[in-house]
Amino acid sequence: MLLTARRVWAGLWLMAALLSCLALGFAVAGDLSVVRLWRNILHWRVGSESWLLLQRALELLPSNGDDLYQVVYFENGIKLSYPPSALLLWQAAASACRQCSAQTLMSTLNAIGLWLTLAIPFVMSAELLAGTWARRASRADRALIVAGVVLLCAAYYPLALANALGQVQAWLNALFALAFLAFSRQRHMVSGVALGVMVLVKPYAALLVLWAALRGHRRLVVAALATIGAGLAVSLAIYGIDSHFGYFRMAAVLSERGESMYANQSINGLLNRLFLAPEQIRWEHTAPPPYHPAVAIGTMAALVSGTATALWWPRRRAAAGTSCDLAFAAVTMLICSPIGWEHYYPMLLPLYAIFLAETPARADRTEIALLLASTVLTGMFLAPVARIESRPWSILQSYQLAGAVLFLLALARRIRMSGARRLQPAA
Repeated sequence: MLLTARRVWAGLWLMAALLSCLALGFAVAGDLSVVRLWRNILHWRVGSESWLLLQRALELLPSNGDDLYQVVYFENGIKLSYPPSALLLWQAAASACRQCSAQTLMSTLNAIGLWLTLAIPFVMSAELLAGTWARRASRADRALIVAGVVLLCAAYYPLALANALGQVQAWLNALFALAFLAFSRQRHMVSGVALGVMVLVKPYAALLVLWAALRGHRRLVVAALATIGAGLAVSLAIYGIDSHFGYFRMAAVLSERGESMYANQSINGLLNRLFLAPEQIRWEHTAPPPYHPAVAIGTMAALVSGTATALWWPRRRAAAGTSCDLAFAAVTMLICSPIGWEHYYPMLLPLYAIFLAETPARADRTEIALLLASTVLTGMFLAPVARIESRPWSILQSYQLAGAVLFLLALARRIRMSGARRLQPAA
């Protein structure tokens, strides 16, 4: 298959049109869709999911340095899954504007997240226009590629969802996109700082820092560890060591139970929906799903085997240390983590772009087919499927997970064939 700029923008427009048609259909039927999400965002009817959690946790913070998570999570049933260092976000915002109300701070943080989201189409456009097949493209074709990227991002359900919920994940999705762009441009220190900030809010991103260490990207690792160390030092000074140990105790419970509702598009979510009774497959505001040994064992097996594969298997290939290799680790991290909410999935968008940008002009049809199918599956919301309660049909709710797995297969195929460009580790 010959890959050209014209075929790329046509594919982007086609995927955006498909996702938009699905969204319009569900909107007419009265179901939640990306159309309704953007309407709420434009009218500024958005949630404050993450910020309310951080605010409530700080209100309950023990003044004597005792374990925050014992009070918040185990005694009050507030499902705070962030580490203590994430509380610095809210505390910094409150300190910057002491006269501002909590609602004003939340609205401001949501607005920043919405502006940061613009980094995702920017990164995607920059990566796609750098592709070898795009260098001789006409100005019209290049403009249509950028327009296609914007339309695809607008129609991509998880991207709108992160902002509509008022999630700090909107910040993290943009931060990951910028980290990935910096890495692909060999700006490893910038990438390391961005990943270090991510770790302070969502520690699962530490897998990517470990990946960089094993691949010899020393500048990235040093920058990431310096950022993490500085944030952790401040967090320890403010919240005490007991709260940090308490976080690991809470994370141990979370890692074996995860979440059962359809929005958890990780392997843990799939296992919960397969093994738990239908009445247990729902969101509980004050408690995780009940313990099930098959879910706990399966989640741990997926996490260990997935991490080992992502860290060690590509090292034997010529693609080791490349953007494609990093993407393989990032997708593995997403699907093998105990919780992989729908609004985590926008991190795939820049990965799609770099994968396509590094595709040679004589493209592999199988890779392109897997990429297209993955983008559509991860970018849509199927309202009727979300209402399924009976087993084993609840497995259909993991369609976004299936899309991520398809992309993982495309990345594995690329790595196995060692078609990605080799990047030399920075000194």
